[in-house]
Amino acid sequence: MPKTEHRWQEAQEAEIAAWRRWHALRPEYKTQLADYWHWYLERIARYVSFTPQHRVLDIGCGPDGIINYIPAGRRFGLDPLMEIYLSMFEMNPAVVWRAGTMERLPFESGSFDVVITTNTLDHTHEPREGLKEIHRILKPGGALVLTVNCYPPVRRLLRLAGERMGRGDRPHPHNYSRGQVRALLRAAHFDLVSEEQGIGTMGVWFYEKPAATDIGLVHRVANILFSWEERVFGYSCIDFIFIARKGEHVRLVG
Repeated sequence: MPKTEHRWQEAQEAEIAAWRRWHALRPEYKTQLADYWHWYLERIARYVSFTPQHRVLDIGCGPDGIINYIPAGRRFGLDPLMEIYLSMFEMNPAVVWRAGTMERLPFESGSFDVVITTNTLDHTHEPREGLKEIHRILKPGGALVLTVNCYPPVRRLLRLAGERMGRGDRPHPHNYSRGQVRALLRAAHFDLVSEEQGIGTMGVWFYEKPAATDIGLVHRVANILFSWEERVFGYSCIDFIFIARKGEHVRLVG
């Protein structure tokens, strides 16, 4: 469901705050960042190729998105906060940087071979409209590489409850299960080719959170539920990489 303008703006403010913290840490993590994105590229390369003739777009790219590491093609990065990034960071001059949202992409129909969007769908105002727009700008047979945080039932219900009480995850207004992401892709007329676990968001990859030394009963019960859930469903909370195509009527997954 679409989120209110107020909730979307709140998510954008949280995103700006996160990138300001990243700005101070960026030099220290530059090498690790390359390792992080190359891990993803190795998996994407099983299904998607990048040639000098390809036009590749990274939506919700931030200043250090995967677009900086794509090996070939004409590269574009789009983000609603692009003007802030351009003022804060030294951006890659080999990438064409644009300001804009997933729901209103400033590109002609059928103009891209590959669209990548990493940990962005759950940040958007209207995810369904965003996926329809991606479908519009892809060429026939073009590939979408969509990475989304997915939650099994218990954790997702708790996140939804927190969101309704006004205490949700500030940068992420939406909470998805794997099945919901598949349904969104089908509704946008994509053919799902592959689905596999990622290695976590940049925050999970780079920052080690200290363990809580004193947690209350509610948290102890929640941790027991999460452990059970992970055993039953095979995952607790991690990003999943969905590879889909426009106009190829071969469903290999889902």
